[in-house]
Amino acid sequence: MVALCQEHHDKADAETFTKDQLREFKEQGAARSKEVKGRFDWLRRDLLAVVGGMMYYDTPIIFNLNNQPIIWFTRDEDGYMLLNVRMVSTSEEARMVMRENFWLKQGTPEDLESPPHGKLLRVKYSNGDYLKVEFFELESALAASSRYSEQQVDGLLAGDVTFPLTAVGLSRTLGEEDGSAIQSLQALPGGNSCSARTLTMPTSPSQSNCASTFSLSTQTC
Repeated sequence: MVALCQEHHDKADAETFTKDQLREFKEQGAARSKEVKGRFDWLRRDLLAVVGGMMYYDTPIIFNLNNQPIIWFTRDEDGYMLLNVRMVSTSEEARMVMRENFWLKQGTPEDLESPPHGKLLRVKYSNGDYLKVEFFELESALAASSRYSEQQVDGLLAGDVTFPLTAVGLSRTLGEEDGSAIQSLQALPGGNSCSARTLTMPTSPSQSNCASTFSLSTQTC
């Protein structure tokens, strides 16, 4: 995978570049190119966040770590919800960040995908750190049932969520320096109330690679 701007992406599709030239782009691009960045232009006043298989509707803060937000929403002056993401890592190398729908590549990911349709961002680092962000529309409860379980859809309907509905799905994995995955972030059941969820990581993450690496608690305000 080679991260290219739209101009060079179209040229690559037209086979303008040889395979050796594309490999050179990947190997030397970080040193000679401008910052790789982009923006999600999905502006909605109500958003359904799907994280770790759990659903959060109109919830400002999805995860906190050490009293710092990891996945959260802010609103602009027009009331649109804007996504913010801070990648947690065991590595000292910088990681991708997202602030109010703008994302910026940091560090040296081994794979970064952001198609021109503006719905998807996928980034992976050599130690196993991984993040995927995807926006999509759920036109009806029937459309939701094609993606999610009956229990999840019933929960949406019980929460007075109306369709069509815009959703953003986030999935991520925290890796170790040897490239193995420690644990994917999992969320706790939540409603559409104001909720704060706290994730605690042990002092030495390498001491454990089981599900108990993370403990999660929930508090409703």
